[in-house]
Amino acid sequence: MSPEVQPAPGPRMTQAELESLLAREKFVYQRMALPHGLATRGEDRTATANVIFPARMDGRSVLDVGCCYGFFLYEAQKRGATRLVGLERNPERLRHARILRDVYGGGPELSDDDFEAVCARDAFDDVLLLNVLHHLKEPVAALRTLARAAKRRLVVEFPTPADPKFAEGLLPGVAAALTRLPLIGVSSLAENDQTFLFSKAAFERVLTEHEQLVSKITFLASPKKEKGRVIAICEK
Repeated sequence: MSPEVQPAPGPRMTQAELESLLAREKFVYQRMALPHGLATRGEDRTATANVIFPARMDGRSVLDVGCCYGFFLYEAQKRGATRLVGLERNPERLRHARILRDVYGGGPELSDDDFEAVCARDAFDDVLLLNVLHHLKEPVAALRTLARAAKRRLVVEFPTPADPKFAEGLLPGVAAALTRLPLIGVSSLAENDQTFLFSKAAFERVLTEHEQLVSKITFLASPKKEKGRVIAICEK
């Protein structure tokens, strides 16, 4: 892993220092608000945070698997969550997350630990898996592991068979019909950023029928610009 940059805590950083940091480091995945009215480049996920989080999360613990820069952990903290743990296996994103934590003067626990190991030794009120499921080689096993580690809720954002990367080449209407069946789709190896996708029926069957790991699943439309993605709020 490349060495970490250690800027001064947020209150001591001038606007010029922050502008220099933003010019030097390529923050491109999540838009993170910074002091002096500045922000990183990347997608604003505020709408998703407002969908998945209640207004108050006082005293709750949150695990975000594939947290990138930690946007959702900071949003949970704003709502009162007190223990924040972010896992990120991409070395550059983890380095950037640590830089931003220093800019803010504090924040979540950040590591590249394997989520299976973390879940084997700990449990969390809220577990987040947002746009990560389709990157995993064993997505069904991951869902089961994370559901067991969630004391209150497991929140998953994932692509369905309506995702354009999967639906491309199918006859009109076929993808829509597939979304109603309990199917797990497998993307081409050429799509190296995506492996598996789930219909809502398949997702629900894994967590409520094969094993009764959650009592209720609510599916919501994802605010992300990519088509065919949904959010599953899985309650214990």
